[in-house]
Amino acid sequence: MTGFITLSLSQMEEDAKKCLQGFFHLLLLSLFLFKPASALAQSHFNFSSLPATYKTALANSLQTTLEATQGLLALKSASLINAQGNDCTQFSSDGICAQLGARYTELASPKISSKSIIFNTAYKYSKNWHFGSYIDAGTIASQPSFSDVQQRGHNPIYGIYSVFSEQLGGQPFFLRLGANMGSTEIELSSPNIANLGSLARTYNIQGQSYLAVVGTPLPLNEKLIFLPYLGTTYTSLKINGANNNSSRLSNLPIVFNDVSADIFALQIGFNTLYRKSESLSFSASAGIQHTMTSYMTNLNVPQSSLFSSYAGQTNLANNVPVFTANVKYIPLPNQELGAKISYRQEVYQRIGVSSYMLTYSIGF
Repeated sequence: MTGFITLSLSQMEEDAKKCLQGFFHLLLLSLFLFKPASALAQSHFNFSSLPATYKTALANSLQTTLEATQGLLALKSASLINAQGNDCTQFSSDGICAQLGARYTELASPKISSKSIIFNTAYKYSKNWHFGSYIDAGTIASQPSFSDVQQRGHNPIYGIYSVFSEQLGGQPFFLRLGANMGSTEIELSSPNIANLGSLARTYNIQGQSYLAVVGTPLPLNEKLIFLPYLGTTYTSLKINGANNNSSRLSNLPIVFNDVSADIFALQIGFNTLYRKSESLSFSASAGIQHTMTSYMTNLNVPQSSLFSSYAGQTNLANNVPVFTANVKYIPLPNQELGAKISYRQEVYQRIGVSSYMLTYSIGF
């Protein structure tokens, strides 16, 4: 009897082992069969087996994605620098000024544009000093034909500034200091490449800039003033990216993680102011931004079995021009209407950027 019980227990242990083995086999099979679709696509997607036409289309999409990314960098840089010119000068007896404005900015190539609303306030602390702050809220208005650019959130530029004037040796001087920062989250995608899907990426562009400018007015006559200026700017941009789809192309190593660009530049130029009357004035300026130090990192597509490595333009321009034209009209005391046009080249492949701005200021 004891032997029978021992034999039965051994048989039960053997059956239990077989059941466990079968269970683990089924578990492994289920894990294989029910892998996420993106993981299957990545493991079964063989770049080298693609037809030549697919390879060409894919390489072109990668290159245009790089171009669009550099365009977004240039647009963000231009938005930060243009916002450094925000100022409010129609003060009430209490020394308060408020300004509402609108700006439209457009890149020459690639064709990306943005529009923004600006709210600016300033306080006149003394006869020689006023300071202020502003919110510059922009959004993508149009995108290049080869890719789709959509802003996923409205993240404004926040800025502060200070303007101080003083007489030195009988000659008036002014000093302007400014700082701003902002971020933009953008989704960029390419057209579908046959049955492979599209390239889709999400970018978060973070930027900040600092400005210090000194100038002195030189009156030529009662209505015409010549104003040379000299200053410095520091602009820092950073991009973080992530895959944003589960297409067969989502495993391409094209995520621009930790792309960064830092530019320290010298600003030199002159401004000419013409007062036609007490209520109407015109001004125009021309200058050069000379890059003192700069670097850009990680703007590339790592090499894969499909194509050689693509790299963005990391050699930044040393000298780029800056032009502006302004008109200001004072319809009533402590009120001002302004219009401004500016053109500058960004250091990223000398991309031309045009900006158009309208403002209304009031002291209260």
